Amino acid sequence: MEITGLLDRYKKNIDQWRELEDKISGQYDMIAWTQFLGERSKKLRRIYAENADIIRKIHDRMERKLEERSAAQMFDSLMDLYHKAYDDACIFEMIGVSLLKFYDEKRDYGKIVALNSMIAFELIDYERNYTNNKERNSEAAEYFLNVVSLCGHYCEIENRMYRRFFFTAFCNLVSPLSSYSSTLRTGMLELYDEAKALWSGEDVQALDGNERDFQQLMWKLDENLLAGEEFILECDDKQIGKFFEKTREIVRTKADDDESMRPGGFVQLVTNKDLVYNKKKTGKQVVEEYIAQLKHMPVPDFSDKDYEKTERRILDIYGLANETLFYLQSEEFTAEERNRYVEKFLPDTIRFLNAIPYHFATSTVNEISIRWYENARYVLTEYETKLDFLNKMVIARQPLTYIHSRMVARIASEIAEEMLWKCPELFMQSCGYEIIGEVLQNRDKILDYVCNCAMLHDIGKTQIVDVINQQTRPLTDREFALLREHSERGAALLHGDEVFEPYIDVILGHHKTYDGKGGYPADFDNTASAKRILIDLITIADCTDAATDLLGRNYATGKNFYKLLEELEKDAGTRYNPQIVRIISDSKRLKETLDNLTSTGRYSIYYEAYRFIQNTLT
Repeated sequence: MEITGLLDRYKKNIDQWRELEDKISGQYDMIAWTQFLGERSKKLRRIYAENADIIRKIHDRMERKLEERSAAQMFDSLMDLYHKAYDDACIFEMIGVSLLKFYDEKRDYGKIVALNSMIAFELIDYERNYTNNKERNSEAAEYFLNVVSLCGHYCEIENRMYRRFFFTAFCNLVSPLSSYSSTLRTGMLELYDEAKALWSGEDVQALDGNERDFQQLMWKLDENLLAGEEFILECDDKQIGKFFEKTREIVRTKADDDESMRPGGFVQLVTNKDLVYNKKKTGKQVVEEYIAQLKHMPVPDFSDKDYEKTERRILDIYGLANETLFYLQSEEFTAEERNRYVEKFLPDTIRFLNAIPYHFATSTVNEISIRWYENARYVLTEYETKLDFLNKMVIARQPLTYIHSRMVARIASEIAEEMLWKCPELFMQSCGYEIIGEVLQNRDKILDYVCNCAMLHDIGKTQIVDVINQQTRPLTDREFALLREHSERGAALLHGDEVFEPYIDVILGHHKTYDGKGGYPADFDNTASAKRILIDLITIADCTDAATDLLGRNYATGKNFYKLLEELEKDAGTRYNPQIVRIISDSKRLKETLDNLTSTGRYSIYYEAYRFIQNTLT
């Protein structure tokens, strides 16, 4: 079968997968839910197996020499995937890079520009969840810079859509990509000027100057420069001065534009940042203004067919909330004032975040969720408030991780109860107790600690949700490497926050082997950690859920618990803590409980979790 046929099969599979994903939040009673979940899992495993075969066949065919006819067909198929939003950077890179080599030799600048742009867009969509991943975001930037380097051939390109890609490349290089790259931040204003110079050229104006979609792109370029207000203060004073000088010019041109002057829009945010930076306004005045506006911001209508308008409204609310948190971090506010302002607006913004449907603007909302927390952590003071924020962020943006964490919490709690009964001394060092009596007196507190360790162990996956959710085909080497970063990402997210320090080692070490010789991250020594018993416990609970999961992992069929137990016993002392494994093996009650939890009991836990998610998000 030709690649075009393979891609058609691939699209049909993705359509079926999306349909199943949409149905999962439907209203089911427990019996119907169990039946639906079982059938869904079988269909998803079939899709996974077929897509794995499709990827392999595409890879084999891309090894062959391309001819004009087959290259043209593949290009058209890739464009179809792009326009219909079948986003998958794996597919686009696999096919697109080969096509680039083919069309580079032919100097077909239109197709070269289109391919570089499509690959860059797919990488952006794919990488936007990987905050601070400068190396991989720079790959998308390189593809866009390839487009910009061909500006001299602009008027040679007959296809107007391909010419539009020049300005979309500039828009993305100015922002959002400049937020991830210090090099692009430094050159942001030069790129902006280069785009304006291209647009004002006589030949370009003759071709596209009157085209409305091109004019809108130039408006977008202005707005993207204004968006640089979020990170401009990280630059040197000279760059900051030039930035505000240029943004003042843009603001003057938009003074009569109601849409640009909307609350939370970039015009308002950059203007206030300019005024505060130049000491013409106080941070307290801005905070009062933003909180008042947030109270009157309606939740967007997610059924509105104007997708971009709804996404802008989300970004407006995010802008107001995030800027409020930014100003609250300054020394201008006392701790008491900071708490008072936080109570005024943060609960409402969390409720707003939870109201956003999971499949709406997923990449955008995932990213702003992380940034909200990163700013909120500096102004939130109560442990319970921070933990609630984190849990709601996971619920809203990563349901699969939340359900997995609930399973791990149940499994770990059952094992911990048996440990407290038979070997309470195991918790003395990790929980800071000097005698066994203290352990027994604080049994409930220890079980809460174990449960919270489980709920937070995968918090780093909130930054790589597309990798976690991409279960319709095997992960690429790049994706698997990113997946392995989730432990470090989770630790980095909570590092430096005193209330979460007791969980850092568990988050870092839950994929390390008991003997410290295997697993990841390589530079973390779990054997030297004071929290070692908790790391070992969460590791076993995590493996137990993953290995027996028959509902949430399309790439594997869950094992029977007793089969898994044989593997735990076999690898006790190397991969797994032998004391914990022995406690499980020696307890008939615990084995029966874990067998039930990981088989038929899993359905009820999933059902409870989905109902809880649905109630939380409505």
